[in-house]
Amino acid sequence: MRAGSGAAALVFVLAVSLSSGSGAMSVRRSRPMKTVTGTVRVVGNEPFPRTVVTVFHDGVPADCLVQGPLESVLRDRHQGRVVVVEGTSCSTVPPGFADCIVPTKILPAD
Repeated sequence: MRAGSGAAALVFVLAVSLSSGSGAMSVRRSRPMKTVTGTVRVVGNEPFPRTVVTVFHDGVPADCLVQGPLESVLRDRHQGRVVVVEGTSCSTVPPGFADCIVPTKILPAD
């Protein structure tokens, strides 16, 4: 047996065991679905405008931040309209917002 081949075999075994274990560690938990009904608005200044759905809780407005691919659709096609947005919760809610949603479906409000 050549010198150093044992070290190479050990590295190979470690690499295989770590790669097989990493799949189990990357299990994603599904985020709960939610529905938000409110008025689509753009808030903030350039270069960081944000699209929000403003909802009212007991007469007090609260902005729900919109993130994800449908954010531009809401901003460009539905600004100022009342819509129903269905989607999942964001992983974190940025400061200054009451809630955050990643929409999967946009419906007109009745």
